[in-house]
Amino acid sequence: MRAHINLISLGALLAAGVLFLTACPSGDDAGNNQQAAAPAADPAVSSGSSHSLPPAGAENPCGDAPAAVEDASAIYKTANCTMCHGEDFAGGALAPGLSNIAAEWDKAELTKYIKDPSKYEDSGKRLSHDPKYTIEMPPFAMSDDDLNKLVDWLLTR
Repeated sequence: MRAHINLISLGALLAAGVLFLTACPSGDDAGNNQQAAAPAADPAVSSGSSHSLPPAGAENPCGDAPAAVEDASAIYKTANCTMCHGEDFAGGALAPGLSNIAAEWDKAELTKYIKDPSKYEDSGKRLSHDPKYTIEMPPFAMSDDDLNKLVDWLLTR
């Protein structure tokens, strides 16, 4: 029994280490992907969802311009989202998939969540309620323009 607990503890430490190392900037990326400092207190985040899915045939917020899609795809990769959520949005051992994220999240909520996931800790709102995902996503500092491109793009996946 004790060996089983030690293996679980070792696995959790290893997963936390991998998440820490992949979320930290390195080399040339150091200026582009920095973890945000703890933000000032913000009003409580609502646990209820007040958004609805866009109507069928709605305009893609990224537009049809291939450049917008390429920019958002590059941001997804350089922010190291692929390390946990996968290049194909299917998720993995550390984080859930992101396909069809618009079914649960609107632009404002997802933007706030990416900036600082800890604000949602008490609300019960998570990317997934699967008990295998126990590591909280770290906050990411990026320009508002890049964050808007990324969120718009993710909501179309």
